[in-house]
Amino acid sequence: MNTMRMMAATASLLALVNCGGSSPEPTGELDPSGIDSTRISEFVVDGSTEAVASSEPPVGEAITVEWGFVELMATRADCGRDPWSCDVDDLAVEGSPAHRDLSAYVDRHRRYGITASTKGAMLYDVEGVDEISPDLAHLSVCITDDVVLVMKVPGGGPPAIYDESMSSYRMVFVMERTTAGWRWVEFTKTDRAMGADLCATA
Repeated sequence: MNTMRMMAATASLLALVNCGGSSPEPTGELDPSGIDSTRISEFVVDGSTEAVASSEPPVGEAITVEWGFVELMATRADCGRDPWSCDVDDLAVEGSPAHRDLSAYVDRHRRYGITASTKGAMLYDVEGVDEISPDLAHLSVCITDDVVLVMKVPGGGPPAIYDESMSSYRMVFVMERTTAGWRWVEFTKTDRAMGADLCATA
């Protein structure tokens, strides 16, 4: 789908890829033009239909999945800005690998007072909604991230820089449709470059 999202610099994706990052509210519009409309099939997006599985997901279903991903990234932004108010259940299926990793992220950032600053930015490109069944979807995503993370210091002085590195990486996100909306189940990093932009050569 090649939908580019510009993210303001205010949240961390640290738990997803073990490096600094951010993910606030996205801007822009979905572009379904990359999908062959002749392959679109009928479906209902409430989970009540039979499996919709093909090499090219229906355009409407693919957009629904991608918007679910966008909403999750916006929620992750809130967690990066304020880990103390973060509810991991809003991001991941309870008991899943994603829930475990994000819980560890939130605990660590609460403990050490790590938050995303307003410096830097994140770009992410949903390169494809690779597979859709009634309740599961796989997304390929490329991320470029140079958001600066800061950490509270004893005595109430100015925050110290925790991570100001730039990195990019490709990931596969597995998402599950729940009664509360799409949630992450697992995310796997497939490629990573420090100080370089993998997405620019996509």
